Amino acid sequence: MKLSGRILVIDDDASFGRAIRRILNVFDVTTCSTLDAARSRLLIENFDVVVSDVQLGQDSGLDLFEELVIRRPELAARYVFISGAAGEPETRARLVRTGVPFLSKPFKVGEFTEAIAWILAQRYAMAPRKE
Repeated sequence: MKLSGRILVIDDDASFGRAIRRILNVFDVTTCSTLDAARSRLLIENFDVVVSDVQLGQDSGLDLFEELVIRRPELAARYVFISGAAGEPETRARLVRTGVPFLSKPFKVGEFTEAIAWILAQRYAMAPRKE
């Protein structure tokens, strides 16, 4: 089965966003560098996967996640967090509580693409079958 889908990448590092776009070049990838931009898109558009950095300048990707899953609970199963701050005890505890997969930067490309494939496979497995 060939996986495809729309992926939103939320990261304040533009060069990292470009690198992720290259890695995921077979997908329809949208990047946002601020929480406000990401929030706006996630409230009106559908994405199959949301890749979010935990720390976005002064903002928190975890805060956005917690806000969004109240408004759109289905998004919880579509998230993967990436972070250079995942080693901090408080951040790690919050990440674990979300139940969302997370990868510490720097991560291996294979680990990242496996996480994306796993989320997409779960979405396809839960999608209603067309008769």
